[in-house]
Amino acid sequence: MIRSMDRRGLLVDLALIALASVASIALFALLRRMGLPFGLRIIAMGEDYNWLLILSSPNATARAQTFWTFNDRNPLSPWWYILAQSLYTNGANGAYLVRLMMGPLLGVSSYLMVRGVADGRARGIALATGMLAAAWVLHPTPDEIAWNFVGALSLSCLSVATFAAWVRGGRRAPGWYGLSLVLWFVAFGSYTFQVGAVVGIGLLALLHPASPGAGSFRRLLGAVLETLPYALLLGAFVLVWKTTQNPALAAYYELKPGLLLQNLPASLKAALSVSRYDGYVAAAQQTLGWRALALGALFGIGMAGLHFLALRRQEPVRARDAAVVLAVAFGLVLPTLLIESMSGTWSVGMRWPMVEQAWMPLLWTGGAALVLGLLPFLPAWLRRAGLSAVGGVAAAWLLVACLGYNNRQSVASANEKALRAGMEALGARVPAGQPANFVVLVDPGVFLVTPDIMSYRVAPVWWPGRDFGLRVLWANHPTGWDAEPWGRVVMEDAQATNLRIGGGAAVPYDQIRFLRFDGRQLTAPTELGAADLAPYPVTWRRSAPVRQAP
Repeated sequence: MIRSMDRRGLLVDLALIALASVASIALFALLRRMGLPFGLRIIAMGEDYNWLLILSSPNATARAQTFWTFNDRNPLSPWWYILAQSLYTNGANGAYLVRLMMGPLLGVSSYLMVRGVADGRARGIALATGMLAAAWVLHPTPDEIAWNFVGALSLSCLSVATFAAWVRGGRRAPGWYGLSLVLWFVAFGSYTFQVGAVVGIGLLALLHPASPGAGSFRRLLGAVLETLPYALLLGAFVLVWKTTQNPALAAYYELKPGLLLQNLPASLKAALSVSRYDGYVAAAQQTLGWRALALGALFGIGMAGLHFLALRRQEPVRARDAAVVLAVAFGLVLPTLLIESMSGTWSVGMRWPMVEQAWMPLLWTGGAALVLGLLPFLPAWLRRAGLSAVGGVAAAWLLVACLGYNNRQSVASANEKALRAGMEALGARVPAGQPANFVVLVDPGVFLVTPDIMSYRVAPVWWPGRDFGLRVLWANHPTGWDAEPWGRVVMEDAQATNLRIGGGAAVPYDQIRFLRFDGRQLTAPTELGAADLAPYPVTWRRSAPVRQAP
């Protein structure tokens, strides 16, 4: 795979990809040292609790089987967590560190894929994509739930890269072909949307036939036969999945072709836009002011300059190579586009963040290279500079968005850490075997990531082995589960109900502890009346206030 690349240039590019990944992380840490709300102290939050609970199972098999009970479609997904368990379950910031490790992996994988499909050329696209993908630390939610999906995307890129190595090596080293199959299987076995690599593989087989002088039909037949093992492997996987499918989840994965034309435009719009991160850009500007834009500009100029210097003696990217790269990139995300558009479960745009860390850089830099490649009258240096400039602008935006994201993560993490520490301390003071139910009233304006609906997953993590009830109620926060019979805590004179997600038996007040959380500490109010609870999802049916010891 590396034979057709300049080894010295390859080492330079890999070093720049690593630098792009480290630079943003180092900046977060530096801003933290300056006393600003940034940094790497980001604990598990949100859906991370699902995995913390799964990983508390007694052995690896039990962990994988626990995952199967609510997601039977991605059978290899839990094994990523099992392999990373010692780091992931580190309460300080283990989940965040695992997520950060995926950046350089995807950066290198996407770089090798681009160089592979372009026969060692298109270095400008490869380097810019690799640097942007490596520095990308963004997701719509501040938890780390997507880290193994980014890993699966990396394997998809490597599957295409190793197939390209097989083709470019004259099909004389079958190990590359076998490795491509294995990587593809692990990718979609981890996240079934990752089947799109076969599109790029089929395109490469068609563009570079084993018999170049053959007619069109033989070339097509050869490409079909060369990609047939991939199709058979996918077919076998689907058969195994259907045989072992959890019947309770069948409707969850049902696709509705009738929705395709209705949802396709919106899904395409989500694929081409990063507007979902406008809030993070605003958060960075609100926290840092003009300094956010200055840091973004410096990062963009630095990346563009390094990119241009690394490619100063390189031939500009050809339009044909850029078109092939874009076609392969589109193949990677095609399943996301189609499945999301036909799903009655996932809202449109919900699945794009799982692939955009490579897709967006490929789209931006590949598109720019294609346009510049179609302008041969421009001097070579200007076309190189144009591609570097596009990468620099993308890097500037990315850093500002990542700053805002890190700020939101850091604030939420500090709040979550304080809440968890206080609740663990309270639970530890409850005598063994004694029942307890906690209702936390979160003050208005306190930013938490983990919603109340996750309380039934959170409680076993905070208090292992204890059967405690927990509700964490946000003030003035509309929730979709308010309409559920168990959605609102119901307070009557002698007892309260719905102290657990899903309902549960009525509980006397001597087994309930009401608490307030202001983002830093928990307090136990001595008296609570109807007015105190009005902003929360609580139905008041009492004739007198609730009184409790402080």
